[in-house]
Amino acid sequence: MFALVGSVESLLSAKAIDLLDPWKRKTDMNRVLLPVGLANTAAAAIGGLPMISKIVRSKTNIDSRARTRFAALWRGLFMLAFVAFAPGLIHTIPLSALAAILVYTGFRLGSPREFVNVFRIGLQQLLIFVATIVGVLATDLLVGVGIWHRPEVHDLCPQRRAADVLLKPFLKVTTLDGHTVRIDAAGSTVFSNWIPSAGRSCR
Repeated sequence: MFALVGSVESLLSAKAIDLLDPWKRKTDMNRVLLPVGLANTAAAAIGGLPMISKIVRSKTNIDSRARTRFAALWRGLFMLAFVAFAPGLIHTIPLSALAAILVYTGFRLGSPREFVNVFRIGLQQLLIFVATIVGVLATDLLVGVGIWHRPEVHDLCPQRRAADVLLKPFLKVTTLDGHTVRIDAAGSTVFSNWIPSAGRSCR
């Protein structure tokens, strides 16, 4: 369960940060999961707590105009130094202050402007968006993700009346010349067939 929750939250955080990145860089999801898995395996072996990629830290780095991995390394070194040499100082930080940081960052990620953008896509997407937020806040991350994906599965299956719509990418890739590739997409592209679709388009 820890591995599943940590992996899902790390991937969702990476995807969200890709959308917020002012330089429009794309995260290598394999490089997200591999260190998280190795670190959690090592932490579990010595009785430590599991680790995940947190969106708050990444969003703070973006707001601070950080551009390289050194920002994450620098933050990690500071945390290690405080835990090792000043644990009492950490306990003096009010939990309300930490909660305020999380609430503020969460509000910026889910600002009213985002609701307007989703509504422009369609009322159904807005309802799914709101239901996902309520599900995550009222229960947990996995339940919220399940709420998010259930309407997609319900709407997709009747379109082609086959379960392979969830796994099979419907893309036609045509190479026009040495530098131009045309991609024609049919049907719907969702989380389960997006990965093979992206891989096929890259090839």
